[in-house]
Amino acid sequence: MFIQGINRRGHTYYAIYHGKRLANKVVRETKLYIGRLDELNEPKRIEIEKKLEELGDSSLIQKFRSILLFHGYKFPSPVAVFSVENVYEYGQELALHKVCEEIDLINVVNRYGYKGGGPELGRIVEAMAIARNCDPCSYFQLHEWYSRSALPFFLKLPSSDLTYKVAIRALDYLQPENTIPMQVALYENIRKVYGYECKRLDIDITSTYFEGEECVLAEFGHPRGHTKDKLQIVVAFVVDQKGVLVTHKVWPGNRTDAKSLKPVDRCLKNEFGLDSTRVVDRGMATWENLDYMDRKKERYLVALRAEVKGTGLLEEIKIPENIG
Repeated sequence: MFIQGINRRGHTYYAIYHGKRLANKVVRETKLYIGRLDELNEPKRIEIEKKLEELGDSSLIQKFRSILLFHGYKFPSPVAVFSVENVYEYGQELALHKVCEEIDLINVVNRYGYKGGGPELGRIVEAMAIARNCDPCSYFQLHEWYSRSALPFFLKLPSSDLTYKVAIRALDYLQPENTIPMQVALYENIRKVYGYECKRLDIDITSTYFEGEECVLAEFGHPRGHTKDKLQIVVAFVVDQKGVLVTHKVWPGNRTDAKSLKPVDRCLKNEFGLDSTRVVDRGMATWENLDYMDRKKERYLVALRAEVKGTGLLEEIKIPENIG
C-alpha cells in the first residue's frame, strides 16, 4: 500500500491505494480516502492515524507524517496525544511496598505461614499491612480500597483475588506459632538491611475495647482511656531504640501489667535471642518482676511509682531520693 496525492482544481487530495495487476496492467484500489491536508487540525490528524493503524501497515503513519512535515504542519508535544483512563495515587503505597521488598516480607511470610491454593499468603499480608498504614479500614472495606490503589500493579495480585473471604481466611494462618518465626526473621532482616544492632527494648502495655460479645479474649479489666463497662483485650508491644516493632503479644482483658513482663521477656530471649536492655513502665515494676530480671541477669530500666514502694527500692539500692 502507498499514499499518494492527486491534484484537482488547485488542491491536492490524498488517499491510500493498493496496487494490483489485472490482465496486463496495474490498477489502483482505494483503501482509505484522506482528502486535503492544508486545513488539517489535530483531532482530524489523530482520527486519520487511527484509520491508518487499522490497515495493518506500520509504514503508512510514518509516510503520512513526512507529508505533513513537508507541508509545514506543527505537531504538538507528545504528551498532548496521551489519553488517561485511570489516575492512581501511589506515593505511600510504593514507599511501603519498597520497604517490604527490602526486608523480604512476602518470602518470609510464605516460608512460615504456608497455605495451599489461592493467592500467596505473603502478598495478602503485605496488602493488608499497607492498607492498615495508609487508610485503616475494616476487612469488609479492604477489597474496595485495594481496587482503588496501585497495589494490584505493584504486588501483581489482582483486586479480584483479594476478597473479604480471602482476607479473613488469611488470618487463620497468622497465629502465634507462625507469626513469631515470621517476626524473628523479619526483625533480623530489618537490622541487616538498615545496618544497626538492637541496643534497647521498650516494653509497654495497652488495651482496646469491643462493643460486641464475639471476641473470645475480651474480658473486663483495668481500662486505659475508656470506661470500665467495656470488654477489652490487652496488647503488649516491644519496640527497639529506633521505634521499630519487634514483637507483640495479646491476652484477655483481665490480665495485669505485672504478669505480662515474664512471658514477653522469655520470648525476646528464647525466640529472638535478644539480651538488650529492657525498659518498662511503672505497671511492670513490681518486686517480683525485678527479682526475676535480676535472676536472669537482665539489664533493665524501670520507672518507679511515686509512693512508699518506690522510695523503699531507692533505699535498698542506696540511691538518694533527691538525685538529679
